[in-house]
Amino acid sequence: MSNDNPTPPPSEPNGQPAYPGTPAGQPQPTYPPQASYPTPPPSYASQYPGGYPGAYGQPAGPGGEDPGKTMGIVGLVVSIAGLFILFVAPIAGIIVSAIARSRSSRAGFSNAPALWGIIVGAVMLVLNVIFVIVIIAVIAAIANAALCGELGPGVHEIAPGQEIVCS
Repeated sequence: MSNDNPTPPPSEPNGQPAYPGTPAGQPQPTYPPQASYPTPPPSYASQYPGGYPGAYGQPAGPGGEDPGKTMGIVGLVVSIAGLFILFVAPIAGIIVSAIARSRSSRAGFSNAPALWGIIVGAVMLVLNVIFVIVIIAVIAAIANAALCGELGPGVHEIAPGQEIVCS
């Protein structure tokens, strides 16, 4: 048989339930109403554009890990490789870094390695162009010196309308 109507706890004459351990007939403790507290200040996280970092080992920012962070570092490294791999590495570094920066900014992060990858890639590309121009000029000077060595001093016509002056 189930008890559909449970018995309420015993109550005191003031209508409050009796607390265990309080002798019968003693008044129940009454508490003053709770004071209202002022609203807390806004969260520190809302004051920083990228969110503030979490605890040690926890991802920072509003959405966790920066989706373009690794790609930004790769773009920077590839851009630096432009010192050794002409034209291909700086262009690839600029492209990878731009994609990483775009992904990071869509997620609300600032990706410094990606920005530096774009800058370094552009500088390396300019240095590659200057390097190739210097190499072509040096090769032309060497070829000119070799040709003048064969022809001797003076003005020589090497093709119709093209003259070379050797000293």
